[in-house]
Amino acid sequence: MPAQRTTPSATPQPRKPNHVRTYQACESCRAAKLRCDLGSPDAPHEPPCRRCLRTGRQCNFTKTYQRKTPKPENPPSPRPVLDPRLNFASYQQVPLSQQSVNPPKRTQDADDTEDFKFVRGERLENPADALRILCAAAEDEDSKGREEPTFPIDYSVGTGLWNQWVPVRDGLLTAEEATALLSYFGTHFNIMLPIVPIQLFQPENFPLLLREPILLAAMICTAARYMDMGDSFNPVEPRRARIVQSKITGWLRERIGFIAMGETSSRTIGTVEALLILSEWPPRALLLSDNSINVASTSGKTPANPCKVYDDLSWTMIGLAVRISQELGLHDEKAYPSESQAEWSVHRRHRTWIYCQAADRHASVRLGRGSLIQEMPTGWWDVLGEYSRLSGDETFPFPRVQVKWKDIMLVAQLTHMIGLIQEQFYDSPDVTADLVRTGRFETTLHRLKPELEMAWDIKAGDLPTYDLFDHQGTSFTEDELRELRWRLDLDYIRLYSNAIAMRAAQARVMRRHSKRNQHDRVFQASVINSTEGPFIIEAVDAAISLVKYGIALHKKAILRHCPSRAFLRLVFASVFLMKAVSFGAVGQPEQEIVDLQCSLIQALSSASVDDEHVASYLARMLSRVFPAIPTGPSRAAPPEINNTTDMSNIDTSNLLSIFGFDTEISPNAAADGHFENLSGFGYDPRSIVSDIEEMLAVTENFQFELQQPML
Repeated sequence: MPAQRTTPSATPQPRKPNHVRTYQACESCRAAKLRCDLGSPDAPHEPPCRRCLRTGRQCNFTKTYQRKTPKPENPPSPRPVLDPRLNFASYQQVPLSQQSVNPPKRTQDADDTEDFKFVRGERLENPADALRILCAAAEDEDSKGREEPTFPIDYSVGTGLWNQWVPVRDGLLTAEEATALLSYFGTHFNIMLPIVPIQLFQPENFPLLLREPILLAAMICTAARYMDMGDSFNPVEPRRARIVQSKITGWLRERIGFIAMGETSSRTIGTVEALLILSEWPPRALLLSDNSINVASTSGKTPANPCKVYDDLSWTMIGLAVRISQELGLHDEKAYPSESQAEWSVHRRHRTWIYCQAADRHASVRLGRGSLIQEMPTGWWDVLGEYSRLSGDETFPFPRVQVKWKDIMLVAQLTHMIGLIQEQFYDSPDVTADLVRTGRFETTLHRLKPELEMAWDIKAGDLPTYDLFDHQGTSFTEDELRELRWRLDLDYIRLYSNAIAMRAAQARVMRRHSKRNQHDRVFQASVINSTEGPFIIEAVDAAISLVKYGIALHKKAILRHCPSRAFLRLVFASVFLMKAVSFGAVGQPEQEIVDLQCSLIQALSSASVDDEHVASYLARMLSRVFPAIPTGPSRAAPPEINNTTDMSNIDTSNLLSIFGFDTEISPNAAADGHFENLSGFGYDPRSIVSDIEEMLAVTENFQFELQQPML
């Protein structure tokens, strides 16, 4: 740095006082060797620092570390350790003689060395590290020349706190409405998929929640779609909830757009949680459409169905959530350096990353795409297990891990298992076809069942079990809902992995018999006698359990609040059971399966909050598919129509044809190849909705051909 020039002056210019930092870095910033920003160095605000607030860490300050030096003969009196939470005004009023006897003189070179000493401790491995060091140095230099204003938080009860949230301050909704919607979300939605820590719903932590405006908006926007807020007295839109949801959705779209374009202040752990919420409870499709682009070309285009809207939105939101999580270091086991952090804060970071993993994997399974998150290393699993053991109850004879840690650990393990199944069985259509032809999937399925049982015994073996099919009572308890979430994930993996066995059995029979009678079944004898029998029984049992869970959720009046992935799982199980009944793979009375299917369709229809809801669309499709499959062809008698379905006019003679068989009654359709394309129908969740739509199209075309006069 060039030497400063001095000019003679009659009156000496007052020298700008040196800014001396009155606090040390917090533990997290010190471990990462990053700048700890509490605002102005002369008047820092209350913790947490900017980095800890953004990443969701606990901001702890400890004593200053100093190197050991030889003790002088007359040791000076110890200096008090400064904490940024102290009153700095009262500290600065202490006389100078009491602070230091001989204050050291600092030169310009010493200032430079002190200001940039952190650079020596920074790692420099790539261009991103160099840019980060330069930005930190620039921010440190700029902070010395400006005074950052502090905004004290109003802890008063009422509208004072809510006025700090922009949508309330701008009049998008009232503070009373925001309070009711937030309470509704915590009571009905967060218990179904606990993305948000329960501590954030406590009144004493509400100021922390206000620092996450996007998370708050996502929860309120979701609740506004389901909660009845009364009349709006607006002739255009009479429902107040619709107006609030429209305004909050517009505000969210703008904020998420800024984040996607690189805005940094909102890239927090709360934003990750908000994106995960939107990926499971999307707003209405009408609020997400952009009519300003190519209006003329899209005027006659059919609007996308709710399932397509959900798939597109969830895929985008999950991808953005994963990238922000990686930016915050949630995936790095080394990013948890301090054991003095609050236990719920550490658990929040682990849970957020695990839910990102689960959402990313289930979206890739459902859509047949590659997962964004790679397999976690062994060190990550070790750290997760260590934290869960440290937080347990040290009781004799074995320590009991807290249930909340068991929850996220089981979710992580089941996510890992379903990822392995996807990569081994459904990596590509060619891989799946080869496994179906050769039967090499059996070794993996033989190994999978004991692995699932062992994971369940370790995590839930010492917990009480509940009769989840008991429809008595008003609602499920917290423990019952936790077990229900686990059971849904477990049975979905069982169905997803073992469904390939019935597909292999169908392909094997069709290779032997190119033409089959419409009254024949794949399994003329017992299912267990076939090579794939044990796996088919496992898949059918899992599908029945999933359907029963869906009906139980409806009986408790909480199915409508489930995440969207739950509805697609229920439909996957329902369609698989339809095919299992048609092929004779169901061991229990078929009429019971038919009754379960009818109950599920009614449950999905009742759970629909509006016509654009995923459950509403799936219920309409199943109600159209189900009449063609009442009980399937009888083993000893011609097929009979079940009067309980109230669909007696439906011709079911093409039952096996719509599932991929060539029958005597539909040679033309078979020649066209439409039915042949449906031979894999109902086996893969990545195409379950499109399979139903295609099957309905084929069935309707075939019914139309039967009604045409013969020429």
